[in-house]
Amino acid sequence: MNIFAGKYKLLKQNIMKKIIALLVITFSIFSFYSCKEDKDNTPTTKPYTNISLQDAKRYVGLDYNSVKAELEAKGYREIIGYSEDNIYGFINADTSLSYTLFPNASNIIYRVNHGKMNKNIDNTLSNFEFCQGECISEVNNSSDFSYYASNNIIFGDIFYSQEEFQNYFNQNKYTVFYCIESWESDNYLFGIDFANMTILENGNIEIKTSTPTTPEEEQTYSNPYGIGVTFMDKSLAPEGTFEKSDLIRNTGFIYLLKR
Repeated sequence: MNIFAGKYKLLKQNIMKKIIALLVITFSIFSFYSCKEDKDNTPTTKPYTNISLQDAKRYVGLDYNSVKAELEAKGYREIIGYSEDNIYGFINADTSLSYTLFPNASNIIYRVNHGKMNKNIDNTLSNFEFCQGECISEVNNSSDFSYYASNNIIFGDIFYSQEEFQNYFNQNKYTVFYCIESWESDNYLFGIDFANMTILENGNIEIKTSTPTTPEEEQTYSNPYGIGVTFMDKSLAPEGTFEKSDLIRNTGFIYLLKR
């Protein structure tokens, strides 16, 4: 019985790692979320600092090598790269912050995903709402932008109205596993996403609104809540990179599943 339990546990961990790897490349969040056996020794008293849309936007239009050097100088390291697709991922020392850079053939970055994982769901939700406000401000009610949102990675409900999605989000933000919003025009794309990895691991809903205090909580809930933000300048993107540019539908997710 113990042998089967051990094999099931290992299979579960491998499935989780594959799903997380897809999230890393496909969406804004670099969810280097630890399984229960992987203890996170990061201090829990460090105050939370919001990530911002501007953190992603500032690198778009710059040379990839110069941005890579800047990130490495800040303590980030390259942890994943798909050179054939020109996609490169970087993560900081405590694995809580990440960047995914998308350079074109001229080595100019046309898209940046920036993500943050945290132990406290309320901090992460507050950061999500902060970045959401930034995106809405950037769009400024312009009719040039179309809106798209979903409440899951693949088989989620689709929302074409921000008000409709907001009503859903306000009622379900503590129980949703994953959600995403995007605003897209002919020239630009803004996007944000949120993930609650405890739901993925446990198979049920466990609301954790406080920082873990026991070693068991520390191991089980090692930065399980993620916020991500994306900015893309489509004028810099390679020809034919996206048919429609939706964050969910055409970011390589289906392609990665086939690899």
